[in-house]
Amino acid sequence: MVHLTFLGSGDSQGVPRWWCDCEVCTEARTTGANRRVRPAVLLEWTGARVLLDAPPELRERLVAHDVRSLDAVFLTHSHNDHVGGIVDLYDFVRWTGAPLRVRVPFRSHAMLLERYPWLPARMAIDRLDGPVEHAGARFAPFEVPHGANGFAYAYRIEVEGRRMVYMPDSLDVPDALVDEHLVDLDLLVPGTSFWEERAERSLRSVLDVQEALRLTARVRPRRTIFTHLGHGVDRRRALPDGHEFAFDGMVVEP
Repeated sequence: MVHLTFLGSGDSQGVPRWWCDCEVCTEARTTGANRRVRPAVLLEWTGARVLLDAPPELRERLVAHDVRSLDAVFLTHSHNDHVGGIVDLYDFVRWTGAPLRVRVPFRSHAMLLERYPWLPARMAIDRLDGPVEHAGARFAPFEVPHGANGFAYAYRIEVEGRRMVYMPDSLDVPDALVDEHLVDLDLLVPGTSFWEERAERSLRSVLDVQEALRLTARVRPRRTIFTHLGHGVDRRRALPDGHEFAFDGMVVEP
C-alpha cells in the first residue's frame, strides 16, 4: 500500500504570513484551516519511506508524525523553503550514524553544495542525471521553468503500479514536458501559490489555481491535489471534482 503524507503544504513564506492581516492569514490564526508550513511530502510503500524536500520546519513535522527513520531524500531544488531543513538531516546522520542518501537533480546539486559545502562530510549527496530506482520505485526528475526564480525540478514517481508527479514549483511548463511526464497519472501534485495571480508575468514564479485547472483539463489525472499554497488561496473554496487543496498532515493513497 502506498501512502503520501503532506508534511507541509504552504508556499515559501507559509501561512499566516507573520506580518499579514488578510482574510486568509486572519483565518489561519483563528480556526486554522489555512495554517500551513513550507512544502514537503513523505512517500511510504512496502518497506520504504522517502522524503521529498526538506523545509525549514522539517524537525517539527517529523516529530509531529513520529517519523524516526528515512530511507532516502529527494530534493527538487535549492531554494530555502525546500532545503532549509537539510541541517536537521545532517544532524540525524551525525547523531544516529544511520546512512541516508540525499538525491538532488544535477543542476540543483551544484547549487546545494555551494550553499552547504560541508554536507558531504557526513552525508551521501548524490547527483541525479536521470531516473533512479529505489526500493522498487522509479523516480524520474525533470527540470521545469520556475519563472522569475529560474528553474526547479519535479519528479515523476512510479511505485507499486501507481503513477504520480510531484511538481511544487513551476510556471509555463513546455508542451513537450507535459506530453512526456504528465500523462497517464493517478495523482498530480502541482504548486499553486495564488487563486488567480495578477502580477506581471516577469515577476511570477508559480502557477495559480486557474492555470493549474487548465493544465489538468488537458492531462486528466485521476486525482489532483494542489500544494505550495500561499495566502492568496483559501482552501475552503470549492474546486471541480477530482481536485483538492492539500493541508498539513493530509494522508492520501495515490
